[in-house]
Amino acid sequence: MSPTYDFVMELLSMGAEVKVLEPRILQDEMKKKLLNALNLYN
Repeated sequence: MSPTYDFVMELLSMGAEVKVLEPRILQDEMKKKLLNALNLYN
């Protein structure tokens, strides 16, 4: 699986309603983007 930008954005739009279980690379991508967003408020 090679997640596209649009797919990642769709998952992010679901906020806390979704948790990526696999693949690990997608988990890492989601975590990176969510941490970047959180850091905007620090």
